[in-house]
Amino acid sequence: NQLFGLHYKLVNVLLRLASHHLRSYWSSSAMQALRLSSRHLSNAVSLLPYSSLSLSSSPLSFSSSQTRRIQDLLRQYALIWEYCGHFARSFAADSLWRERGHACGDDVLSLLRDVEAACEVQRDTWEKYLTTTTTTTRQRASQTGGVGAVEEITERTGGRVTLQSLTVLIEESSDDCCGDAIDVCDSTGTGTGNSGISCCPSFPLAAQLLSSQTPLLKDKRRVLVASVLCYSRALSALPNTITTATIQLQQQNNLLKRLGDASNEIGKLLLSTTKSRLSQTTNTTDTTTIAATLYPLLTSAQFWFRYGLTAFTSCHDLRNIALLRCNLCQCHKILANAQFTTQPENSIATSAKHLQLAHAALQTRDEDCTTWDMVSEELAATFLVLGVRRRQSLLGGGVTTPLIFSRDRLTPGDERSIVQPMTQALEIYVSLGNGHQSAAVHYQLALFYAKIWTCQRNEDKTREKLSRAFTHYSAAHRYFFSEVYGNEPTFVILSLDLSHLYLAVNGEECLRKALDCCLDTCDAFSRRCVDGARGRGQSTTGENTAEWFEKMETLAGSVEERVFKILVQLVKIEKEKGKGKGGTNAMFKEMYRVGLVSVMEGKKKKKDGETDIEYIVEFPVHELLKKLRECYDRYRERRDEAVQ
Repeated sequence: NQLFGLHYKLVNVLLRLASHHLRSYWSSSAMQALRLSSRHLSNAVSLLPYSSLSLSSSPLSFSSSQTRRIQDLLRQYALIWEYCGHFARSFAADSLWRERGHACGDDVLSLLRDVEAACEVQRDTWEKYLTTTTTTTRQRASQTGGVGAVEEITERTGGRVTLQSLTVLIEESSDDCCGDAIDVCDSTGTGTGNSGISCCPSFPLAAQLLSSQTPLLKDKRRVLVASVLCYSRALSALPNTITTATIQLQQQNNLLKRLGDASNEIGKLLLSTTKSRLSQTTNTTDTTTIAATLYPLLTSAQFWFRYGLTAFTSCHDLRNIALLRCNLCQCHKILANAQFTTQPENSIATSAKHLQLAHAALQTRDEDCTTWDMVSEELAATFLVLGVRRRQSLLGGGVTTPLIFSRDRLTPGDERSIVQPMTQALEIYVSLGNGHQSAAVHYQLALFYAKIWTCQRNEDKTREKLSRAFTHYSAAHRYFFSEVYGNEPTFVILSLDLSHLYLAVNGEECLRKALDCCLDTCDAFSRRCVDGARGRGQSTTGENTAEWFEKMETLAGSVEERVFKILVQLVKIEKEKGKGKGGTNAMFKEMYRVGLVSVMEGKKKKKDGETDIEYIVEFPVHELLKKLRECYDRYRERRDEAVQ
């Protein structure tokens, strides 16, 4: 008993030393202290049969003092693995361990394997005395949602993750999923396994991609997996007595948070690798090979995120639960955007469900304002993308071409599936005070209604859809008209679409409004906007100035063509009304003449080479629109004076 007590006290002293060395970046001393503590613990366990706890004793017949001795050994065992996890997690995050501690990843892994070997020596004795305690602990914890709800990572992966096999690639079937229902099945009932994907996943190709990374990154990845293993072992060994002290509960929660953090970091590494590889793909890259290589990375990232989510849920860490949901959302978005799945809409819908659960975890904005707003922004963007994808899927890509035939009419359910997520996105953006994104949602809703208003079953429905199209267009136009600077292409395209809708309705009043929409784009081609584009190209944002000029040149041609098309129709209407004989009533004829003169002057400048990008001061169409606007305003003033 005295020898047992000496070993027990030595373990406590060595653990205190290890804690000090870990704070000071003394890697050699910390490793020595942890090695010695594991050996002395093993020696203490080997003396149990010769102490008051004889081999013939049944664990169920232990006295309270005997049970406390067993639990003290368990706590020491848990502390050793906890400190090993701290060492591994700190090494992965802090470069000072290499610079000041002169340690490498292999040193950390060698320590952990030595600790494991020392603890394995007395496995039979551990099982003899500790099985009853740990089993009771797990049963109690699983009933209350505590520590035992987090399965040890080696058991969770079926023995694939050990200190001898620190792999991050987890090939997991839907039956093994540890997440909630939306991770196991999507809305169509297909699992997160291989069903519904557009390729045959290749784990060897994924492993080859990871092995080609830099040694530092590979070291970081292995050490992070080792830290997860250490924390999960510490949690599985930590006893949970009936009268759990507050300090012990805090220790459990701290371990769960560290376990969730390490799992999250592994998932983020895999997610970052996937995004980096996707950004390097070109048009000549074999998309099937890319999908087969990156799909295992995404599914493995989801596994680590879900494992971390389980840990954070067990300790009720609401903020990190929400952040893990956001990371899972990113995985499903990549599955959809990179076309790794044949059902991209389902992946986006799953992303939205994760974000809604993140909101449900936070419950109210007061819980964490920053995280709540971040989740809200992401959720609104996801709803918007979902609505746009469904619109494209059901109506096709030509968004400005209205449907003509009644057979193309959407069912109420299909229409609701498009409008509902967009409306939800709009409500979120309005609540956040995000005017820009609110206008973007109005624009997308306007495009939808502008496409379906022509194929309704009766006149009332036609008027209703057309009215909604104008309402949403007007809301988007109001915002971008006041925020032209920096949004020039978007505003011009929006104005052209709105004028196209007015032209589709027809009538002189609609023609005038269509002309107004085109004239409103005047400032988008001004010198201020040109100088602003050049300034943004030279700033850190790195906007492609040449691409901006090319896009605006194309839009300038479209605006010019649309203006003359509208003026020709208005001139014809003037003639039909007998008002084209001169005087103040020949307004559109005069505007048409002014426009032709302005275009001829612009072509002359272009011939002289004044429209090269580096010499452009403002687009020629700006002068055209400016003169037409002045002419239009003069006519209105004269008309108002005549009325008075």
